Amino acid sequence: MKRYLIYILLGWWAFTSCFDDKGNYDYWEINEVTISGGMDTIYQVIAYADTLRLNPQITSSLEKHDSDYEYEWKLIPNGIDISEVAEGVDFIIGRDKNLEWPVTLGAGIYNGFYLVKDKSTGITQRGRFSVQVRTLTSEGWLILCEEQNKARLDLIFNENETDDIVAHNLWVNQEFETGKPLRLIPCWFRDKHSRVLFVSEKGTYELDETDLHVGEDTDFRWRFGVIPEAIHIQAAKFSQRSIEHDRWTVVTGQGDVYSEAVNSGIGFFGYPVNVLDGERFVAAPFVGVMYLWKFIAGAANPTSTMLYDATHRQFLAIKNGDIYPTVMKFSGEKLFEAQTGKDFVAGESTYQTGANGTNYVILKDPNTGKYYFYGILMDYDEKNEQQYYGEVKGAGLSGATQFVFHNIYPYLFYLSNNQIYQFDMRYPEEEAKPVLSFPGEEVKVIKFLPLISNYAYGAANSWMRQRGYRLVVGTSLQGVDESECGIMRTYDVPNLMGPLTKVKEHKGLGKIVDIIYKEPIRK
Repeated sequence: MKRYLIYILLGWWAFTSCFDDKGNYDYWEINEVTISGGMDTIYQVIAYADTLRLNPQITSSLEKHDSDYEYEWKLIPNGIDISEVAEGVDFIIGRDKNLEWPVTLGAGIYNGFYLVKDKSTGITQRGRFSVQVRTLTSEGWLILCEEQNKARLDLIFNENETDDIVAHNLWVNQEFETGKPLRLIPCWFRDKHSRVLFVSEKGTYELDETDLHVGEDTDFRWRFGVIPEAIHIQAAKFSQRSIEHDRWTVVTGQGDVYSEAVNSGIGFFGYPVNVLDGERFVAAPFVGVMYLWKFIAGAANPTSTMLYDATHRQFLAIKNGDIYPTVMKFSGEKLFEAQTGKDFVAGESTYQTGANGTNYVILKDPNTGKYYFYGILMDYDEKNEQQYYGEVKGAGLSGATQFVFHNIYPYLFYLSNNQIYQFDMRYPEEEAKPVLSFPGEEVKVIKFLPLISNYAYGAANSWMRQRGYRLVVGTSLQGVDESECGIMRTYDVPNLMGPLTKVKEHKGLGKIVDIIYKEPIRK
């Protein structure tokens, strides 16, 4: 009986399926929208100087007109938490098909969205792009000058690879007196902040991040738990990798060391830590760090911070988690002892794209007067490797006043008697060769600047990265008023000790004291 019931049901299904579906259904074709032209692109603009113009092409599978859509352009700061945005903030900068927007945002990186809504269906298609906003004071070459025994600040802003904007005497209306200018110290911190310290005869000041002013409100002494009358910083750097937050280490004019773990560049200095085995030592004006930030699987300890003990003439390290320094230990091939017996002359941390970078130091033998170079690679788990060591050979060393180091190649440049020399640390048996001289001018500054932000985050254009590989030379034209005697030049430095090539030259600057590059704040 059950078998017959199954046959009846199957027969009924077959019978009814023979009829056409008489249901009342409507069918229509979906309009497919495609956005092209100007999307997936990074745009670089200058606030209050540029207008962002975008003219995208919209194609559709049906015949549609521009009036059939609604448009929205949005710019949202990179890394923003949408849930914390105040009510009513929509980030809209335009509602037309094409965008023509005078840039009025602060310096930073923004995510752009182009929303195209089909009025008939309510379906929205989205295009994406990025905008990097710069301001005339958000980044650029800062040229510290002296005019009538007072500090003056000039600025060169690289608008693009070839065009520059030059601003003279940014402090002309500043009433705060700092006294004679001494130096600028860049402190790059990997989490958004890029600080610049200005040292004068009256003290040390942080340049304001927005307008670069200095004053009582930016006095660096406010960062100390026990506030001194004045503080003169000789060296300062952030260690870019540390378990207890990044470490900010400074060396004062008295040779005292302050080193504190800080969060996003915010913190206070407690007490001097230049103590070894219970006794105070005088630190040389140098702080060595590893600039590169990267994750190493299995690494127990990040890198340390390097110092040089001028009292006992030896390399020291503040290990991660420690308060006081200890004698630096090395791994791998041994080229020299930590205790060198030599006097500190110069030192700097370098940065190589895709590599850790090397800390170079120049020491002088107090008995023979000879100069020696040291190259130390600081890596994770206190694996400090000795990469370079040898005697610097070349003319004019006895009168050398400045030593600087290239960020890619192991090249040493030094200044002596207004002549610049180049020395290859890979081939120390070959003497340094003279590469640049400036008759009628006095060389004030020679520099290489790492530009960590451009490397670590990837500059949008290769020309921006190349600036960190160029030799910067600041001179004063003799017989010209100090208000316009300064000249800044940059030079490409090729491999294999090839001849230097001048890239840019800027005249009419003030009497140059120091030059650095202020890196943009990451937002």
